[in-house]
Parts: sequence; C-alpha cells; structure tokens
Amino acid sequence: MKNNQVTYESIAKPRSGRSIALFIGLAFLALVLAAAFARANPQFMPTVVAVLMGVGLLGVNTVAYEYPVSGATPPTASQMRTHQSMSAIVTGDGAATTFTITHNWALSAADLTNGFPWVQLEVLLTAGYTAAALVTTKATNSVTFTCTAFTGAGLRVRLERPYSMLR
Repeated sequence: MKNNQVTYESIAKPRSGRSIALFIGLAFLALVLAAAFARANPQFMPTVVAVLMGVGLLGVNTVAYEYPVSGATPPTASQMRTHQSMSAIVTGDGAATTFTITHNWALSAADLTNGFPWVQLEVLLTAGYTAAALVTTKATNSVTFTCTAFTGAGLRVRLERPYSMLR
C-alpha cells in the first residue's frame, strides 16, 4: 500500500532588496509630489495631509488639552487671558517626530528672550522617555517640540507664563 503525499509550493516569490528599495523610492516620490502639489495649491493642503496620513507616509502626534480647556482644540486668547499655566497630554502615533502646543498668550519678544513660557515635561509611559522631547521653537502663541517617534499617551506638557498683576 502506497502513502498519499501532497506537496505544496508557493507561487509567491520572496521579496528582494531591489523590490523593497523600489517601493521606498516610489513612496518618497509620492511624498515629494504631494508636497509640491500642496505648495502650488494651498487650498488643498488639508486634503493632501489627510491622504498622506491615511497611507502612512505622514504621521501626527495628537495633543489633547487638559487645563484650562479639555479636548483637541487649543484654548483661545480670551480663555487664556486669566490663566498663567496650562497642560496637555501628547499621544505619539509611532511615526511623527514633532508636536506643537498652542497656548495663545501672545507673549512679547522680551518674554520669549527671557525663556518664557516655562516648559515642564511629565513622563506618563515608558514611551515618554524614549520620545526624548526637546523644545525646538518658542513663539508668541505656541511651543514646538522635536522628538523621537513614540507610541501612546506618553507625555504631559505643562506651560507657565510670566505672571504680573497687569496681565
């Protein structure tokens, strides 16, 4: 009596380094073309950003404001008029390497030169340590950070502005 044997062969070929390089090259070309299109047609910038995020070519770290407002929308200038501090939770998407906290304090050039607003980072998850967030720019109404790509709600950012009785 003879045993029946079945042999399966894959028709898929293993990916070569050349095909992976081609894919990366095409992705980069798509990113460059999308950036050029968005620059030439600014009215389509939100659509281009949404498409790039959808296909994974562009990431965005999420900022969720905690105090004095809560949610994704930054506080307005009138809301911040009576507050000297604010806080927000930053959630990394695993791809993006920047995030911006909008404070709307309308700080003067002198305040910015003197190092305001003060920035405090509180690590909430291990990912917050690996994010290694650095202040890149302090502007009149926002603070921009550069970080290593991280995943999860890893950081709490607190900002404090100079206090005076006149503000």
